[in-house]
Amino acid sequence: MANAGPKYGLSLQVQKKIDQKYDPELEERLVDWILLQCNEGRPGGTELQRPAPGKAAFHQWLKDGS
Repeated sequence: MANAGPKYGLSLQVQKKIDQKYDPELEERLVDWILLQCNEGRPGGTELQRPAPGKAAFHQWLKDGS
């Protein structure tokens, strides 16, 4: 988010709770499942590529739309 200001107070607490719930292992499983679903049966097309590890890269990959 380009317009996000500094986080402090309640916003910081909420962001920390969200970050604590993030599971890199679940991200890996989801990426594997998505790649299996999207790359299977694509004749002649380019295969979907695995995103870089990390929360930001994963979210950007999901928003990509490819």
